[in-house]
Amino acid sequence: MTEPLLVPELPAGDRFLLRPWRLEDVVVVKEASTDPYIPLITTVPPVYTEEEGVAFIHRQWSRSTDRTGYSFAIADTVTGRAVRVLETPLTAGEKAVCRNIHPGGRPGGGGTGTGVTATCTRSSQAAAS
Repeated sequence: MTEPLLVPELPAGDRFLLRPWRLEDVVVVKEASTDPYIPLITTVPPVYTEEEGVAFIHRQWSRSTDRTGYSFAIADTVTGRAVRVLETPLTAGEKAVCRNIHPGGRPGGGGTGTGVTATCTRSSQAAAS
């Protein structure tokens, strides 16, 4: 059996950390499910249950287990909370994708959106090269 990919923890500027998803991130998945836009463009469940929240995190883990790519939680280093997801596929021709996972992570969303957007842009460019 092939070993899963190791999802490392990587600093992303002074304020953010790219890290593997953790089960305690299910709280952020629950918050994201209440946003009118996030469930439309992600696999965040539109109607949250504990089971669906855990399933979301398992889907993130499966990318490295299946060796199809990496799924990082972009976490605020001050609070430790995940605010976005960065998916970096290993399939030729696919681009890295950075999506909101927390309503406050969107620019204008009352949170850290601008800094996260810059981090996503830099991280996605690095992952694509």
